[in-house]
Amino acid sequence: MNTFDLVAAIQADRSVTILPDRSLDSIVGDAAAIAALAKSEAQFRSLVENTSDLIYSITPDGIFTYISPQIQAICGYQPSELIGQSCSNFTHPDDLPMMIASNIELVETGRKQDGLEIRVPRKDGSWCPIVFNSSAITASDGTIVGIHGIGRDITVQKAILQARQRQENALKAIVEGTVGKTGKEFYQACTKYIAEIFDVRYAFLTKILDNSFTKSQMLSLWIGGEFLEPYEMNLVGTPCLETYQNDWGIFTHDLQSRFPTATVLASLNGESYLSVVIRDFEGNILGNLGIIDTKPLPQDTSTIEFIIQLFANRVAAEMKRQTDEDKLIETNQELQRATRRKDQFLATMSHELRTPLTAILGLSEALKARVFGSLNERQIKSIDTIERSGEHLLSLINDILDVSKISAGKLELDISTVTIAALCDASLAFVRQQALDKQIELDLRLGLPLEKQIAVDERRMRQVLINLLSNAVKFTPAGGRITLKVTAPLRGIVELAVIDTGIGIPSHQQRKLFQPFVQLDSSLSRQYEGIGLGLTLVKQIVELHGGKVSLESEIDLGSCFTLELPDSCVVPMLEPNLSMSRSSLGSDPALEIAQISAATILLVEDNQANIDTFSGYLIANGYRMLIAKNGLAAIELTQIQQPDLILMDIQMPGINGLEAIKAIRQLPNCCQLPIIALTARSMPGEWEKCLEAGASSYLAKPVKLKELHRTIQHYQTAIPPK
Repeated sequence: MNTFDLVAAIQADRSVTILPDRSLDSIVGDAAAIAALAKSEAQFRSLVENTSDLIYSITPDGIFTYISPQIQAICGYQPSELIGQSCSNFTHPDDLPMMIASNIELVETGRKQDGLEIRVPRKDGSWCPIVFNSSAITASDGTIVGIHGIGRDITVQKAILQARQRQENALKAIVEGTVGKTGKEFYQACTKYIAEIFDVRYAFLTKILDNSFTKSQMLSLWIGGEFLEPYEMNLVGTPCLETYQNDWGIFTHDLQSRFPTATVLASLNGESYLSVVIRDFEGNILGNLGIIDTKPLPQDTSTIEFIIQLFANRVAAEMKRQTDEDKLIETNQELQRATRRKDQFLATMSHELRTPLTAILGLSEALKARVFGSLNERQIKSIDTIERSGEHLLSLINDILDVSKISAGKLELDISTVTIAALCDASLAFVRQQALDKQIELDLRLGLPLEKQIAVDERRMRQVLINLLSNAVKFTPAGGRITLKVTAPLRGIVELAVIDTGIGIPSHQQRKLFQPFVQLDSSLSRQYEGIGLGLTLVKQIVELHGGKVSLESEIDLGSCFTLELPDSCVVPMLEPNLSMSRSSLGSDPALEIAQISAATILLVEDNQANIDTFSGYLIANGYRMLIAKNGLAAIELTQIQQPDLILMDIQMPGINGLEAIKAIRQLPNCCQLPIIALTARSMPGEWEKCLEAGASSYLAKPVKLKELHRTIQHYQTAIPPK
């Protein structure tokens, strides 16, 4: 019997037979060796059984031949329950292919297999993550007869890594996942995310409603698959109240027994609860954020607390932002209500004042016509005074009414075509007598052909010029000069300048000129009459036409008011009662009125509602509009008017948009003309069809007006000056 057999026999508690033909020294030597081996084996067994790691041996086909007692502490099994069993029976199904492949490679190549993470079943049904390092058991002839190795339970390490990962994910969600969300959308994203990362049934966010902490509003409650609508809740006898009192509410188990009167907890079958108070930057309590689950929470809740506190800080910032936004909206709404009340009052007042003025002016006219008998000179002079005063009062009332209409977006433009020469002559005729009385010379310098036309509301534009000319007469000393100068500095632009040699306006007061109800001279001894609405009307009416007003002035040298107007402000195809107010048309608030574009846009569209919407918006943003209701008209207008950009509807009667684009591309100087295709068809291949036809870009209906404006601005930068 060799030493290996002796050791094996000792390990198996078998008796050992000493052969009689052995010498005493030999027997003694064998006994000493056996004792030494037994001592070594006992030390080895003690080391194996007292280490925290799991030690095992299996056959090449995976049958356990040995497993250390640590298996009981790690998984709950006795070693005897595994000996003789296949290791495949104690491996997670998802990890089984990886484990089998590792064992096969080790048996075939003899290479060690380190760091193999396998989930092993515990006796309670849960899974334990173990990292295995294994190597081959080799016989004396080099044959691999088995596999032995060491396994280390990494449950704690995995929990730490998972907690750290949850923290990182929480930070990432705060920074990225919820960055674009606000209000209700953010609150719901927050509670859903918290419930999912902690694998709990419910997550909630509340907002406190009173300082006594008796009521709160549930802003978001995730119940595993959906959100409940916000509702008010009574806090008496709830863990939420304790949270408000102590900053934290942490109940890892037996939740309902702690709060027996909280019926909501019973309806949710709540077993555990954790929440934190939400405070603003000044320390004021805003609400609380937390979780409820139907199973106990872990005893160590530090990771949960850390992450929920992170989200609570982010929620506090969002609540503050929303409060500020609500206050701003409320303030704006109150301002709008006040503006509407003011406008309604002004309109009503103006209307009531106009009614008696009708009688005053009518009777004055009748008396002057001797309808009621003859008058002496003194009586005629008195009636003239009454008439002039009535007409002055009427003009002031009309100004007030016009300003209120423009502010309310109700001023209607009646667009027609008029020659510029006729417009100027009619305006000058109105102030000629006043100028003559002060010995002021009037001069018209027309730098355009007499037949040059402009599309405007003739009455309103005459009102603008008369207002500027009247002011010039009023503020120009006797013997001065007033010039009405008309030029066309750019193609499609007409400038009308009223130049005087009057008193001038200080630079620090010029910005006040166009504000309503502002008079530069408001003293009791002021020399000039008026209520300060004239220039306000000038500015607003010009801007409604898509133009702008500018001023140059020097003290004692005079002033120059310049109107810059597009020569086709509004085309007659628009509805005549279309309001051109920026407020009523919903123009882009980011675009200041001073940034008026001179570009001409041809809108090709057969739907009148779309025509009104697109053209009204673009006109309010400073563009000149041409309208064509079919493809043929679009081709003709492009040839005649040479627009800077075309908005082309694709579906139209007769020649459709694609055919019209192809035809326009064949016209002279139109190969680079920006053409933006507009279509309600969003079928695959539409974009390619538009490109093939020659479109520069493509927008699918319904088109957002801001997106349309941005697209036009993109192409407008490439439009060469004319």
